[in-house]
Amino acid sequence: LFEPLSTLAQEIGFSVELEQDVPHGAKGYCSPSERKIGISAEMSGNGRVKTLVHEVAHALVREDHKDDDPKMSYAQEELVVESVAMSVCGGLGLDTAGYSIPYLTSWSEGTDIEFLEQVAGLTNRLANRIEASIEIE
Repeated sequence: LFEPLSTLAQEIGFSVELEQDVPHGAKGYCSPSERKIGISAEMSGNGRVKTLVHEVAHALVREDHKDDDPKMSYAQEELVVESVAMSVCGGLGLDTAGYSIPYLTSWSEGTDIEFLEQVAGLTNRLANRIEASIEIE
């Protein structure tokens, strides 16, 4: 799964690298200015896949942008991309709820339900694009 996800990243202009020391103790990152996604080499295979889905979703927020997509704060973008990751990983049979639910909760403070309704289509579109790249039906 890591390979087709990396291929999708490359198709939209991002390199993917496994790194020993990811900045700020994170599990991964997406740097639009460097066109790079970094994933911690210290995680399990499933952890790498989940994190790569999350970071590819960050890249797609920019590269698959539509005119009617809402402008988002960083916290709002985190809600979208982690929702994408949880959805895609669920389709793969990877249970990420133990990590994803607290993560989503931490980023949702101050976010109203109207925003979540506005980004439901965006979340679905990004998840579908990632799922198509790894052939989830």
